[in-house]
Amino acid sequence: MNEIEIVRGTELGQGYVTNGITRGKAFESDDVVFSLTTVAGGAMSGWHHHGKRELYAFVRSGHLKLEHGPMGKKSVDAREGDFIHIAAWVVHRDVNPNGNVELSVVNILVGKGPPVTNVEGPETVP
Repeated sequence: MNEIEIVRGTELGQGYVTNGITRGKAFESDDVVFSLTTVAGGAMSGWHHHGKRELYAFVRSGHLKLEHGPMGKKSVDAREGDFIHIAAWVVHRDVNPNGNVELSVVNILVGKGPPVTNVEGPETVP
């Protein structure tokens, strides 16, 4: 198809589900998922990974803390305007430490396989 597609921000489809995260999907092909993630103020997601896929993201608004590593004791902070890369198989959870502001992140998942796998905790070995 030699066309230009537009998906309005108000027309996003249902994204893949992880507790604590709302994902709205704009586009999906065999090896790319382009979506918008939101996390309510003060909320955190369940533990998950993206399998063989690499996640590239841009923090559109808010403050994102990503917990990961043994016992979930490691974390990184990203703020509005920051770009993020999460390597394949990295078990993590999204935390919005700001109780008053919704977090909004634009995501591009690249690779093959299930886009999201929810797991019990950070020690889950994919």
